[in-house]
Amino acid sequence: MPELRILGPVELRRGPARIDLGPPRQRAVLAALAVDVGRPVGSDTLIDRVWGEQPPDNVRATLYSLVSRLRARLRPLQAGPADQPLRRAHGGYLLDVDPDTIDLHRARALAERARPLPGRPADPARSAPLLREAAALWTAEPLAGLPGDWAQRQRRALREERVTILAELFATELRLGRHEAATGPLAAAVAEHPFAENLVRLWMLALCRSGNPAAALAVYDRTRRGLADELGVEPGPGLKELHGRILRQDDAVANTPTARREAARSADPQPASEPTGTRPHALGALQPPPDLGVVPRQLPAAPGHFTGRAPQLARLDELLSGHTAAHPGVVPVAVLTGTAGIGKTALTVRWAHRVADRFPDGQLFLDLRGFDPTHRPVRPTEALRTLLTALGVPHSRIPADGEAQAGLYRSLMARRRALLVLDNARDADQVRPLLPGGPGNLVIAASRARLSGLLVQGAQPITLDLLTPAEAERLLALRLGEERALAEPAALRQIIDTCAGLPLALAVAASRAAARPEFPLTAVAKDLHDVDTRLDALADPDPAVDVRAVFSWSYQALSPEAARLFRLLGLHPGPDLTPDAAAALAGLPLPQTTALLTELADAVLLIESRPRRYAFHDLLRAYAAELAEAHDDHEDRRRARHRMLDYYVHSAHAADRRLDPSRTPLDLDPTDVAPATPPDAEAAQDWFAAELEVLLAAVEHAAAHGFDRQCWRLAWGLPTHLDRHGRWHDLAAVWETALAATRRAGDLAAQASGHRFLGYACTRLGRFADAHAHLDRAMEDTARLGDLVGQAHALRGRGHVHQSQERYAEALDCNRRALALYAAAGERACEASALNSIGWFHALLGEYPQALDHCERALVLMAEVGDRFGEIATLDSLGYALRRLGRHDEAVARYRLALDLLGDLDLPAQKATILDGLAEAQRAIGDLAGARRSWLRALELFDELDHPDADAVRARLDAL
Repeated sequence: MPELRILGPVELRRGPARIDLGPPRQRAVLAALAVDVGRPVGSDTLIDRVWGEQPPDNVRATLYSLVSRLRARLRPLQAGPADQPLRRAHGGYLLDVDPDTIDLHRARALAERARPLPGRPADPARSAPLLREAAALWTAEPLAGLPGDWAQRQRRALREERVTILAELFATELRLGRHEAATGPLAAAVAEHPFAENLVRLWMLALCRSGNPAAALAVYDRTRRGLADELGVEPGPGLKELHGRILRQDDAVANTPTARREAARSADPQPASEPTGTRPHALGALQPPPDLGVVPRQLPAAPGHFTGRAPQLARLDELLSGHTAAHPGVVPVAVLTGTAGIGKTALTVRWAHRVADRFPDGQLFLDLRGFDPTHRPVRPTEALRTLLTALGVPHSRIPADGEAQAGLYRSLMARRRALLVLDNARDADQVRPLLPGGPGNLVIAASRARLSGLLVQGAQPITLDLLTPAEAERLLALRLGEERALAEPAALRQIIDTCAGLPLALAVAASRAAARPEFPLTAVAKDLHDVDTRLDALADPDPAVDVRAVFSWSYQALSPEAARLFRLLGLHPGPDLTPDAAAALAGLPLPQTTALLTELADAVLLIESRPRRYAFHDLLRAYAAELAEAHDDHEDRRRARHRMLDYYVHSAHAADRRLDPSRTPLDLDPTDVAPATPPDAEAAQDWFAAELEVLLAAVEHAAAHGFDRQCWRLAWGLPTHLDRHGRWHDLAAVWETALAATRRAGDLAAQASGHRFLGYACTRLGRFADAHAHLDRAMEDTARLGDLVGQAHALRGRGHVHQSQERYAEALDCNRRALALYAAAGERACEASALNSIGWFHALLGEYPQALDHCERALVLMAEVGDRFGEIATLDSLGYALRRLGRHDEAVARYRLALDLLGDLDLPAQKATILDGLAEAQRAIGDLAGARRSWLRALELFDELDHPDADAVRARLDAL
């Protein structure tokens, strides 16, 4: 039976298959209807739920478009051919499906069936499986990934609803006498909802009835401290009363025959006067401001085990509640300082999650890599581009000038209430340009340095020291379990002393001990204590802050093969890698490499950050590189880097060939590695999207380690993807690095390519003088080499500059000259592309018959060479020319064929442009309904891109 899920990511499933429900706004419309399944939801209510207080212009048309697309995707929910699961009703829309197909309503029905009816006694044996099934339907964060305040409110309510069902479930389990069996699940539930006092109360009861009242009292003490530290409140009366009864050894809660007789009464969930979910945040929540568009939610996951830091958390709370009032118009800034591994990020993320509702316009998180051992610090201009992208600015609309970027960033933040976390900052100069101007924002800058320049300007210093012995003991108890931690107190203290109270070292040691529950803690403590070498704390000479002992101990426990792979992984540029790339680096078969990666992940020396993608902590990367330097000779390290770079060069080349078959392929050197070989254009796009940050880093890495030939060859594979996604800043940066490599290598042909690619990037960035200079140099170099194809490419680059300056006749001349050179060289794929460009410039000059002639010839050639993207572009050109000639029916056919070829390719700007042309042709032949549908879809795509053509399409819709 099909199932619509909202108690996690919003998705529709039919068996194991997942049906794509579209972008977040579209899924938000479905969720807004699903919570009221079977009841009409007015259009105004829907708009408020999906867009909030300031919906976009023409929102009703956009809503209609979203609903129309949802109808097609909801066909699996139809009861019969004539039924429509989503239809108009009473001035709004109705989702008319069986409530049992929606996980939320099935959970509620199960919970209701489990509850006793008036006059019918409770039946715990019957209720328990129903409640267990209901609780299991919450698979993740409810409505995960949906934007807006309504979705956030629903998430909070649904979390509390789950707490209520869990409380009923565990109370039922206790009535059945399953005290010991319930303690583990209750511990997990309380870890997830630490301030749900009804769950804490049931856990304490279960522990008491399992004969462990001391553990129940420890749970109360920990909860009381947590409530005081986190929320500034005391436990509620129900929890206090149970605590007193345990202290008095009350028979009703102890493991005695009297207790068992009174179990049913004592196990009941807390009275109705007690809160059933988590307490509201002590700081409260501000009313959200008007919708400002993209609301970034970039905080990493909150740390699963966290203890102590009460003074620092209180300082942050004070900053949030008091600084703005005391200093109106000033952005509150906290500088969080401490040594490497001290827990700055954990504290910041923990607090940020706790107060996220105070920042309704988003939470931004950026690692500035100030002390990264393998990467240079992030430049302010790079950071600004990243922040602008997070705020919804497309790459194509980010200004090239740094001051203009900063101005746009401050403008976007001026009316927001957002939290900005700048992690791993190197100095004040790196942070200062990123500070927003709006007083509603708050900034936390975490660093191993003091950032004195910010403190002088009024930033509030917050310093993190090592954990106290009591805090470290609580951290290990959380990770290892109370019973194991308290069973060997001497060994526990020795581990804490050896790790110097450093949270990172404690976490690694605890993970190792937890993975080997059969080992006594004395063995763990001895291994840590016996290690002779130490890893120097980055940017801090303090010998007490030293994690090499922990890392080397874990490393020495590896098999020799895994140890070698670990060392070689320190040579990878990061930020992560796949098993295929690791196999190339190590020169091993993929199955063996995959097994070794699993061994490293199990040893907590590597993390699987995403499925089939592995990453290092920065200290571990430094440690691995240090080991490689010490244990692997120079030639072994060089061969490993060469294999790794070969993998990326050949993979990028293969993927690029799928994206653009018209490009002249490079004559690559043979390689023994097995590169990625995407089977089609869609797979190639996905590969580039997953690997792009690695590829950009690999270009820099190759240049830095003397692999100049691989540097520019890797750069050669990136322009198509970077161009189609508007990442022209990255294209320019890559080829500035690669061009320098070509000069060192003395490769004139590669230099010509570098100048050509830089010319194109400069054109897209509006730097026309630089573009002409690079393209002129490319023409000179290719002429010296007698390279006809290279000269033709450079000519077309000049044509692109002329087009950007609206000098269409000159652009046409450049492409005609390029076509002759391609023909002389026998480059048919390039001929086809040049023919389309010539046709397009004829059309722009009003010479439509000539445009049709050239584009039709181009289309034939592109079909022969298999250039799908070229066919799409040429069909768009033909549609434009046919419209200008009044042959609108033919134009519609061309546009529709282009859309069919586009299919599900992730090219929203190109799709929107074609839809815009299609709508013009549909309007001309009188198909107004079709034109409206096409323009609505184009407008949605342009709006998602924040494209400048959106306003023109909106005006056409309004005039229709």
